[in-house]
Amino acid sequence: MNRIHAGILALSLCVPSFSSIRIPFSGPMGATAGAGSVLGWEVSGQGLNPAVGGIQILGFSFSTYAPFGIENLRISEAGMIWSGAKWGMGVDYRGWEGPVGYSSSMEIREGLNLGKGATVGLSIQGMDENGISRVNEWGAGFIWNGIPFIKLGVMASAAIESENDPFHAGLGADAGWALKNGYGFRLCVESHYLPNQSLDWRFGARLRLHSLLSLHAGYNPSAETFGLGLRFGMGSWEGFHAMRIHSELGSSSLQGLQWHRHLGNLSY
Repeated sequence: MNRIHAGILALSLCVPSFSSIRIPFSGPMGATAGAGSVLGWEVSGQGLNPAVGGIQILGFSFSTYAPFGIENLRISEAGMIWSGAKWGMGVDYRGWEGPVGYSSSMEIREGLNLGKGATVGLSIQGMDENGISRVNEWGAGFIWNGIPFIKLGVMASAAIESENDPFHAGLGADAGWALKNGYGFRLCVESHYLPNQSLDWRFGARLRLHSLLSLHAGYNPSAETFGLGLRFGMGSWEGFHAMRIHSELGSSSLQGLQWHRHLGNLSY
């Protein structure tokens, strides 16, 4: 693959458009190559399952990366989340500036805790491209975690004005255990459907070595991408570093920081 083709492919993976819901390089999800997006492995970032609620936290995150060394292109993301016992919401921003101009997108997610381990949610995304703003996508999701060691998730999204990429759906399941002294692990598999394309499979793993240290990995055969990441923290602060390796484009690193505070026993 020559440099021009590599640049086109990298841009198609990173431009914030309707396709952003399945970007395997976004924010903390970069460490798992996008695996876990249907299952709520992360609570900040665009393209995640909007079924937030019941986790009772307040938090924000920031990350930045240059996709596969493409010159004069840098992507930044920021997000925040609030979630009480019964409902929650998140707001996430992504922006990039490159040789073809500036684009940004913002996504708002709101979720409701139905009880018995079930949450539902809705999302809407707007986009600004070279000064032209529009609402371009909506989404919905459901997560069930009625058994502590098993989680199921489903999500779908549709473009408001798109003939080429009108619909996307994802289904996932994970299993794992939280052990004593901060140890724990989870494994997941997800399948994403797009019209007229083969199923997009993603596989992910999370290993918590300590309450302040964890390892993350993922593989996306369709995107020919492997992800590996390290999370480390102190108290409410956590930093993360991820490396994404593409079969033809090489490697790309991502760095970020997030802060989460548990809100205690809220009634709303």
